[in-house]
Formats: sequence, C-alpha cells, structure tokens
Amino acid sequence: MPVPSTEFDQVTDITFLGKKSPDCSIFSCQINKHWAWFGVPLGGYLTSAMLKAAIHCYPERTPAALTSWILRVSRSGLCIIEVKDLKISKQTFSTVTVTLQQPKEQNKSNEKLSSNYPIRINEYNPEEYQENCHAIITLTGPNHVEQGPTIIHPNARSPPNLDYMEPVDVFPKDEQRFIILQDMTQLKGGESLAECHHAFEFLDNRPIDAFAVTFFADLYRYPLHMLPEKQDQVGYETTWKPTLQYEIQFKNPIPPNTTQVLATFWIPHLISGRFDMDGELYTPNGKLLATTRHHGIVIPRNTRQGLTAKKPTWQDGLPRSSKM
Repeated sequence: MPVPSTEFDQVTDITFLGKKSPDCSIFSCQINKHWAWFGVPLGGYLTSAMLKAAIHCYPERTPAALTSWILRVSRSGLCIIEVKDLKISKQTFSTVTVTLQQPKEQNKSNEKLSSNYPIRINEYNPEEYQENCHAIITLTGPNHVEQGPTIIHPNARSPPNLDYMEPVDVFPKDEQRFIILQDMTQLKGGESLAECHHAFEFLDNRPIDAFAVTFFADLYRYPLHMLPEKQDQVGYETTWKPTLQYEIQFKNPIPPNTTQVLATFWIPHLISGRFDMDGELYTPNGKLLATTRHHGIVIPRNTRQGLTAKKPTWQDGLPRSSKM
C-alpha cells in the first residue's frame, strides 16, 4: 500500500484488518495528538477517518450525506473503526454505520496496543473497547452521476467574501497544519451576530475532497464568540462548547485542484445552554459543496465536564490583528 503523501492523509490513514462478518469490516487507525484542538481531537477529524473506512469498503461510490454522533472524548493513539452494512443497493443509494472505538483502559491498554500497531483481526476483542463516535453514512450508487431539477431559494445565503478575511492564529507557528482566515469586521464595529465566516486550506496545499470537507465542516471559531457583550457567558475563557452531533449533505462535485474552501456558520438558537448551528461550505468561486448542521452545548469551564478540554490561553484562536 502506498504511503500517504500529505500530512492529513497520514493522520487519517486506516489499515484494513479483516472482516468480523460478511457485512462488517474492521480497520485500525492512529489518532494524532498534533491534530487536536486544545487537547481534544475534533469530531471532524475522527469522522474523516471513519468516512475513509466506508469508502475503502465501497471505492466506486461517493458520500451523499452523513451524521456523526460524538459519544465520548477521544484521545491520541490507537482506535478501531468498524463499518457495517445497513442497506446496500447495486444501483442507488446505500447506507452503512461506522463506529470508532478506543481501549477502555485508555492510558494503559492504548500504549500496549499501540506498540503492536497495526494489530491483526484475531487480536481485536470488542469487549476491551468503548465506542467514542458513531456515524451513519449514505453513499451514492456505483459511479453514479446525480441528475434532476435544481431550485435555489431566493433567500439562500451567499458565499462569504474572501476580501474581508485575515489570518487567525490558532496554533503556534511550528504546529500549524492548515491556514484559517476569518472575516473580523463584526469585531471592528460591525453588527454583532452569532455567525462567523472562514476560508480553510491545508498548509501543504493538499486538494480539497470529501474527506477534507468533512474535516473543515467541524473546524471554526464559534459564532458565539462574535458576540463581545456575551463573552462572560459563552466566551473562550469561561466555557467549552463540544459538538454532540453534526451532519453533512454533500451538494456538488468538488472541482479538481481545489485547495481552498470557504465556509460560513451561524447559530439561530441558543436555548438553556444548547444550540443548533448551520453551515455551508463553498469553493473559492462560490460553488456550494456541502451544508452542515451541528448540535452543541455550552459547558462552564468551572465544572468537571468543562475541564475536559484544555483551557486556552488569551492568544489562542485570536486573529493576529485584534483581540476580543
């Protein structure tokens, strides 16, 4: 098997271990600690590896939609990915369930198992693992080209404007794996809204594909941070905002050699600490690639659950030319 040529492909690389049953395939993967956000691997990172496993099972198909539930916080190290058929059609859409699991004794078992990576199928004991992430993925028919009517609502959102964006320093320079730009006009006297607009690209110019869209759909500065007057309730310093689940619908084929994706995210409702967030991802010339919706929760950092993620420093996630 060829060695992945880009860092993102390396950290989402999967190894096929074998079949547990005719309709269930088993893979192993290593979660890379350098691709964590404040110490916690993002759901988009995990789901990208899970999608890779699904496509490995059905390489002639492309993803149409997925929903991913983040059940527990994952850590760097070994994980096992199971792909199980739900409904497989020879001509039209098919659906699979994908689970990502890690050893129950995270600190001890993971070190031991990682030393033997990749493990063989007969070394995999499901009783030793717990499920951290669960996804349902819908795939198109084999080599299917979608055709049919297209209708766009007149009030549909427009792509964000790249001219208004500036770099955001989220990681130290020696740890940067991708470039994040953000429209910061809201913090410079613009209207205060719970929305944010980004541009994403890999530092090594890796092309954008369905795996990258899945990753970037869960990578953003929270729209809630665009409300300066609410930072005591929803800010970086005081709260952690994990994703409980998120979904993606893939809308258009991605043009070859696309290396940047534009994204806009907004939160219509935050009620009793729980919010829904909508998003759209585009090519640089405004072609809609995917829509996404997140279900998240605001957790105070002074609680036990809120201490799960590393508390950011004042500079973490702030734009180079402004502070909140």
